[in-house]
Amino acid sequence: MTEAQDDFLNSWDVSFSSDFSNTASFDFVPAFDVLLPAIEWLSGLPPHAFSLDVDCAENTVTIQSNMRKELITRGLIFVPDNATLSKLLEILQRNQQCQLDERTQFDDPNIPELDPAVCTYTLMPTRQLDESLFTRDTSDGTVTEHKYPYPNLPMFKLTAHPLMVSARSYKAVIVKEPLLQGIGQSLEDASCIDALAFRRVKCATDSGSSGCSSYETASESFLETPDQTIFKWLALVPPGADPNSDLDMDRDGNDDETGNYKPLCPVELMVLRSVSV
Repeated sequence: MTEAQDDFLNSWDVSFSSDFSNTASFDFVPAFDVLLPAIEWLSGLPPHAFSLDVDCAENTVTIQSNMRKELITRGLIFVPDNATLSKLLEILQRNQQCQLDERTQFDDPNIPELDPAVCTYTLMPTRQLDESLFTRDTSDGTVTEHKYPYPNLPMFKLTAHPLMVSARSYKAVIVKEPLLQGIGQSLEDASCIDALAFRRVKCATDSGSSGCSSYETASESFLETPDQTIFKWLALVPPGADPNSDLDMDRDGNDDETGNYKPLCPVELMVLRSVSV
């Protein structure tokens, strides 16, 4: 078959082989991604909501296993439709100026543009690929071969949230999508000190959140300036102790002697150490 298909396809209906028998799970934003605090910050979620549950439905899709390499390396990316990108950028920019309890949550049912059941995606190559792609019609199982640059690929619908998809796709440097790049810039702008301060200070939602399925709200009065937040943390370190050696839980998984904080990621360690000398 060579003609284009009209129906929206699922993430598992595209493959580098005409055999669609081997599926795998794929996370758009991995657990170690330095953007996770910014994603939580800008999407109206409490600290650690995503980092403790990156395998949640909002971040994960099922794919054919032979697609995994190109999705990881961004040789292929999913790009949301313009209506979704525009609304997402609007929300991220607004949330960056709001306190936590005033932010629009990324799963707000009153925003249809962000509903995974409504969002549509283009599968886009970011470099020349020699292999054919094969798509499988969702209604009758018909398999269609597509040659690079895959001009007749159908549109897709994904189970993941467009924010997580966009957080991965914007990093493909060859992509010239102003809205997508704007989303990426918003995430990067928030991924430095503000989001790290948001992560570090204990709040009502920090201990109560169990992942993406929990959206408790709380006052954000704890969000002072970034320097104030970091120096407040340092003030809790016992006299004479090395602040740089007391940042993680102990080997048994218990909280450190301050009793308030969870392990820091490498970027947070770098920021904290830069102000503790």
